[in-house]
Amino acid sequence: MRLMRILFLFFIGLCALVSIMIVQTLYLQAEGAVHENRSSAFAQTFNKIRYYLFLPRTKLQLFIRNLRNRYKGSPVTISEPDPNRAEQISDIIAEMVSQKEYVQYLVLVITAPGKKDIRSLIRNEGYWAYNWTDSEGVPINWKHYFVVGQNEDANVNAAVLEEAKQFGDILVGNFEDSYKNLVFKSLWLIEWAVNRYDFDTMVKCDDDTIINMSKYHELMKQQDLSVPFFGGVRFGGMPVFRHGRYEVKPEEWAPDKFSPYCSGGGYTLNPQAIHKFLDVHYSGVQPVFLVEDAFMGTLAYHAQINPVALNGHFRAFSPHAHCTDPKLTLAHYVKDVYQREFMKNFRTTGRFCDEQHVQQWKLDHPKKPKKKKT
Repeated sequence: MRLMRILFLFFIGLCALVSIMIVQTLYLQAEGAVHENRSSAFAQTFNKIRYYLFLPRTKLQLFIRNLRNRYKGSPVTISEPDPNRAEQISDIIAEMVSQKEYVQYLVLVITAPGKKDIRSLIRNEGYWAYNWTDSEGVPINWKHYFVVGQNEDANVNAAVLEEAKQFGDILVGNFEDSYKNLVFKSLWLIEWAVNRYDFDTMVKCDDDTIINMSKYHELMKQQDLSVPFFGGVRFGGMPVFRHGRYEVKPEEWAPDKFSPYCSGGGYTLNPQAIHKFLDVHYSGVQPVFLVEDAFMGTLAYHAQINPVALNGHFRAFSPHAHCTDPKLTLAHYVKDVYQREFMKNFRTTGRFCDEQHVQQWKLDHPKKPKKKKT
């Protein structure tokens, strides 16, 4: 009788293992089918069923994540934070935002702890220091913060703390500030945003990004913000690298191409989209990988949000060749010295640069001739 029970349990375990393998195979096939053909009824139905079956497990998964540095299945080792420092920073921000308040636009700027000079420039001479208004001269209702993680140098951490106390505009996350943790930095900041503020839209951008908030305001008036909104410089069909810095393993994302996503130098989300992104992330249906903007695109894919192309208004590359464009709203890869120059020019002309700047830039940075195919 005992032997029969053992054999029965072994048989049940074997059946369960085979079932898991079959489901995993169907899942990979469905993922590939969705990206090969978005209209595939089987693929979309399978994905919906898989997604909603996972959702009831969300609370349990959150509990498990808290026991395992919160992010289950993460390929990243998150360094232990300094609890005293994290608590002090939290108190600073809590004093600023004692209760959830409304702001029309929220801008969160990714930067590194040691980059005090660029933060000072953006505050005092950059786009943060300009009094942005709408077409009727009404001041735009917006808030802005820098977002940093923690540095291995205690002196740098202490300096960030003093800077945060002085200006009250730095959010410090509970993680090592590094490229490998950029995804967690972005997840953390969008969650912080919806927990602290009611807003129409937020912008996540880098510290070498410059924004014309008046143009951004006009651009957002043209969008449908009654539905989940995710917009920026839209990339579609980008290849997945299986090796190197941007490596993504097949078990993290099976297709050979990414779903559409927005360039990480600057994209915009509304609260509906953020909540859906977080629901997908916490459901566990999408493993975390290190390519931040492409990962956000996979969250949009699972949430069935189609990224909106703001190309032309948002520029991910060549900002100096397009800085005279009257519709330019957000430009990435504008280094600190040029942010100062752009805003100085904007105060007098209403544009970030003139034709002379464009021509000089092209002379100083000639295009490399394309190699002829043999």
